[in-house]
Amino acid sequence: LVLHINMAQNSRLSDEAVVSRWQQLFSLPLLVDQWLSGTPQGEAELATVQDIIQVWRQRLCDISWFMRCLNEDIARRANKEDHCKGHFWESRFKSQALLDDNALLACMAYVDLNPIRAGMCDSVDAQDFTSIYERIAQFKAQQTPEGKPSSQGVRPDEHSAPPLNNKCLLLPFARDHNANQRPCLPFYLEEYFDLVDWTGRAIRDDK
Repeated sequence: LVLHINMAQNSRLSDEAVVSRWQQLFSLPLLVDQWLSGTPQGEAELATVQDIIQVWRQRLCDISWFMRCLNEDIARRANKEDHCKGHFWESRFKSQALLDDNALLACMAYVDLNPIRAGMCDSVDAQDFTSIYERIAQFKAQQTPEGKPSSQGVRPDEHSAPPLNNKCLLLPFARDHNANQRPCLPFYLEEYFDLVDWTGRAIRDDK
């Protein structure tokens, strides 16, 4: 996974939005549930609710909590499929900070090419469950039958809708790089396609 934490967006979330996001994965404590439904509460109860929401707000931008939720869900599914119990993961996840654009590009291409490297498929547009597959599907969906961009004048890298099938929300690619843009990847989509294609065609004796 290549993750981006949007601290500015996190700080702008209303308390209700924080609770709504948290509730998608966890049940709410009684106090928070009452607060959300509009039940009158005293000062002490309201203060406790605010403390809880603040903790949740911090966890919503915490990679460790993200990985905890993701790994737990995968482990439960795997154990159910294998009809067993116990630990599924051998150890905690490892993370590496991406400090510049070169590191970001290299890591994105590495992740997108993992199925090819593992011999699971021969082409990036045939490897489901990767971001490059989703981006190619988006790109194709926005082309006319003649293979030209759609008449709305929107470049593929400007498209802000979620990927097809809403599997995940991918950070969009930028068209113009400036500080006023919403968070986006500072590259052009077509150039990233080229990078992944060139990298995927590199032949090595040990791969």
